[in-house]
Amino acid sequence: MNDDIANRIERKITGWDARAWEEIKHLFNEYKGSLGEEATKTFREFAHGIAAQNVLFEILSEEK
Repeated sequence: MNDDIANRIERKITGWDARAWEEIKHLFNEYKGSLGEEATKTFREFAHGIAAQNVLFEILSEEK
């Protein structure tokens, strides 16, 4: 992974406020509830994935 992208993902995660974390927890619980035992991601992995999606969207939006 490009270091710049990895840094952007890390900044995204560390920049979330308490409300954002509550939303991530809510989404994680939905993920676990809908997939049951097939939901193999940890909360950390899940949050990292959300941040990566956000950064990807930002990058794609910048290129327009």
